[in-house]
Amino acid sequence: LPLSDYVGRYTDPLLGDVDVAMGPGGNGLRLRYGAAFDGPLEHWNFDTFRANWDAKWRGSALASFVLDPSGQASELRLMGATFKRPEKQP
Repeated sequence: LPLSDYVGRYTDPLLGDVDVAMGPGGNGLRLRYGAAFDGPLEHWNFDTFRANWDAKWRGSALASFVLDPSGQASELRLMGATFKRPEKQP
């Protein structure tokens, strides 16, 4: 997918929101989960990226996007949780 197709908010009613945005200057993607987890996404394999947190001591995490039958990113799996993209309103 083009990187812009991953951009958006993914949510879990208990765990909150994960925001995926284009990086500075339109280079790559950035992921933000709460106030503590923020950093660039590095492509790893297919629809999976490695989140390299700005707070280096946090290490990194894999972020896997799940595509729906139409080929759109509908879920994000991150740190053992699944965040869903809200359905677009007509």
